[in-house]
Amino acid sequence: MLTIEELLSKYEGGVVDENLFIRGIVVSDVENKNIPANQMVVQDQSGKGMLFTLENAADNTFSVGDEISVWLYEKEIIKAGVSGLSADNNVFDHAPGVGVSGVIKTIDNLNNLEEHINCLVRVTNAEWMFPYGTYYPGEEPWVYENQPMWIDKARIARSSGGGSVRAYVLGGESETDGATFKHARLLPQGNGTLTGIIMYRHDDFERNTDIIVLRMRSIDDDQIPASGERGYRDIAEFVWEPQEFTGTLPIVPSKGEGVLRTSMDGAFWRNSGEQSTGQMYISPVFWRSDASSIASWAAPRTTYVGLNTGGWGQNMSATSVFGPNNYPFSSGNINGEAWLVIFSTDGVSPNDEIVVGLATSSSATGPRDFVIDWGEALYTDGEIDWNSTLAGDFTDFAEYQVTNWDAQRYAPEFMFALPSGANSKENIVLRLRVNSTRRANLSATNTAFGTAGTNRLCGLVVSTREK
Repeated sequence: MLTIEELLSKYEGGVVDENLFIRGIVVSDVENKNIPANQMVVQDQSGKGMLFTLENAADNTFSVGDEISVWLYEKEIIKAGVSGLSADNNVFDHAPGVGVSGVIKTIDNLNNLEEHINCLVRVTNAEWMFPYGTYYPGEEPWVYENQPMWIDKARIARSSGGGSVRAYVLGGESETDGATFKHARLLPQGNGTLTGIIMYRHDDFERNTDIIVLRMRSIDDDQIPASGERGYRDIAEFVWEPQEFTGTLPIVPSKGEGVLRTSMDGAFWRNSGEQSTGQMYISPVFWRSDASSIASWAAPRTTYVGLNTGGWGQNMSATSVFGPNNYPFSSGNINGEAWLVIFSTDGVSPNDEIVVGLATSSSATGPRDFVIDWGEALYTDGEIDWNSTLAGDFTDFAEYQVTNWDAQRYAPEFMFALPSGANSKENIVLRLRVNSTRRANLSATNTAFGTAGTNRLCGLVVSTREK
């Protein structure tokens, strides 16, 4: 018998050619359906874990807290995982109900997650970046023409001790498929303890990348309080609950102070029936505001709302600060249209960390590739001089790719650290800028986005965390 740590040190990335086995505790919970039915995660007191995939899902009768031995002769270990196991031939000495208290790891940050692969961890100071809606913010029944429906969607959990992780709750095409708790309640708002398994997940977004994620096993894994202090201070947040209006409304932050607009339009939004290209208007965001029902844009509305606008990069409107057809898309100061966010970091010291979080998606013909850069707002006679500001010096610090709203109504969440050079500034300008001609729906014959293609900003937050 070897510990999991000894086994991984000896055979990681290779075939076990000796008569060896490990003994550990099952820390995954297949009964709550938050892990594929043929998989289980086992962890031992060495502080390491392994993911085991059984040939037959019906043989996976092992419950969370059971102690088992797994024989591994001639099995290949890949990324702390082993596939092709037989319950009859490879699993033995089953002792039910031992419990996980002897192996669970307590951590105070979400940095260096590679050290905890396939381990059940208790994060002591976690919080949800966007504590809105439920654990599973998607509309499961939606299927777009010839598009697969991603049934496993992430919410970002961050730690006031540092770092973040994409937290997944396995989905399904109906309310009853997938994790049994995905609609059970709204995400709590405070800062507290979050438990889950740190593991690799093949990322459907990039289709070629293994990312590190956290998987809760049940609703009891979230012990974050519904109220109370958070580990981050929101400098400016833009998130809106369902609302009805006609005409135009000013865009004001839901928390803190700041300005949000696009390079095409001023700081107002409109009812969706009262807008034209380049104007921001109301659009659904499928974060449930009512945990008892799936998201619906039909009355009664159970979703949050966000900003939507068309004309990205190919906008022909005279109101565009950047002007029409700004090609090519390169690393210069003016490339394509942009979301613009202005806020103050005055009082934020160089020793503090500022993070930018957003949730966004595009229509099938909307833009796919964005870059985020920052500069300082320029003023003339006490007012923001938009032409001077947008033509000023900006520094790129992040990029992201947007999904197709028509295929996946859930808007992916992103979180980036703002460079420390932006600290202690009176007025910072962020530009979320279109950076290529690619459209969100890459499966279409025409890969360039159109003049009517839209992008939705479902939520945006700028927060500071003391290091």
